[in-house]
Amino acid sequence: MTTLRRYLSRWLMGALALGALVLVTASYLNALAEWSSVLDQQLRQVALAVLAHHRFDNFGEPGYAARKPSEFDFFTQVFSPAGVREFGSDPDVKLPFSTTTGYSTVEVNGEQWRLYTLAAASGVVQAAQRVTVRESLAAESAGRLVLPFLLMIPLIGAMQAYALKRGLAPLDRAAQEIHHRSPRSLTPIPQSGLPAEVQPMVEAINGLMARLGEALESQRRFVADAAHELRTPLAALGLQMQLLERSEDEDARARAQADLKAGFERAQRAIRQLLDLSRLEQAPGEQSVFDLAALAASVVKDFSAKAQHRGIDLGLVAPEAALQIQGDPHKVRILLNNLVENALRYIPEGGRVDVRVGHEAAGTLLEVSDDGPGIAAAERERVFDRFYRGSAGRSQMEAGSGLGLAIVKAVADAHGAKVSLAAASADGRRGLKVRVLFPPPAQEAGRSESARVPDGASAA
Repeated sequence: MTTLRRYLSRWLMGALALGALVLVTASYLNALAEWSSVLDQQLRQVALAVLAHHRFDNFGEPGYAARKPSEFDFFTQVFSPAGVREFGSDPDVKLPFSTTTGYSTVEVNGEQWRLYTLAAASGVVQAAQRVTVRESLAAESAGRLVLPFLLMIPLIGAMQAYALKRGLAPLDRAAQEIHHRSPRSLTPIPQSGLPAEVQPMVEAINGLMARLGEALESQRRFVADAAHELRTPLAALGLQMQLLERSEDEDARARAQADLKAGFERAQRAIRQLLDLSRLEQAPGEQSVFDLAALAASVVKDFSAKAQHRGIDLGLVAPEAALQIQGDPHKVRILLNNLVENALRYIPEGGRVDVRVGHEAAGTLLEVSDDGPGIAAAERERVFDRFYRGSAGRSQMEAGSGLGLAIVKAVADAHGAKVSLAAASADGRRGLKVRVLFPPPAQEAGRSESARVPDGASAA
């Protein structure tokens, strides 16, 4: 896999290697020229020193007789073993006498000299050179290296700029592809040829576009569901309005008004369920620890008046202690509302609906059972599909939207819970029992069960 780090490192190392090669070559050529000049100058100084030593005043160099001894780059002097100066190449320079062989730095007449002393039995020889001469040579040598350095900087910079351009080219292509896309194009960005450092960012962008696609698909599905579900009740409402207008007596008018009211309630319920389903498909809500028993008691209390109006026995079995679970209490309330409302809708007057919450070995149980017509075993998997309405038993009762159990399944999936359907009667022929098993709570609550909630219902 190509990595931007590896690619840039290769180019950077290549640029540095080339720069080092240029620098070494320039240093070699500069050192060769510098040392050649120094050694040539030393040859000349040796010749001048020998000339001065032997007093060759008629030597053929022009102007030598008028040359001042101080113009020598090197100074030499010789002492006898007793310390008497026998020779000095420059009479104005008097270096200190020493019998210790070695190098030293001395100051004479305000000038720094580098001195070497060679002590022998026959005498002492000293050779010296001004420090300023060495500094001048060093400055001249450094000056010759300035140009190679200045040439090397833009060369390395150009190589790095080229490497960056080549290395970031895949990222530029990806950015251009994103820039030129239309708002409706959410296909993933190709990752082939991208450096390893860039791929996590592209994967994150692809994940974001996938989530946006899911959100847009959810919106389209909601619009389609709303259009599909509301078409029939709205048409029925229009027909019932016409029947109400054409009613000729009070009995016909009363029946038409009742049908219109029922149709309005069905449409209102379908709209509410569609909105609930749309909210459930959005981002998850606030997670918290709440009391499932208290929530179930609140829902049973909300539906107790409706159950009492139809003569249905609605009750709750729950532990006395709090039954804590982790989740979104608002969504769990929607789940339980749909289960209880479905049960009340599909059982005849005088029926029975039981809501039970409690502990089981596998987790926390929420169960709603009724003694209505139930759902055929062959249809228990399909009833969780949107807009599916059972063909047996319940089709004879009040028509529903086919969204209630789909909402229950969506809430259960969001909480990691399992939903199962079974017959409520012992013979397996009548009634429906819906079990929602939530994952085990963080802390176990009490297991004792209390009497049924007396809000308009008898004991279970």
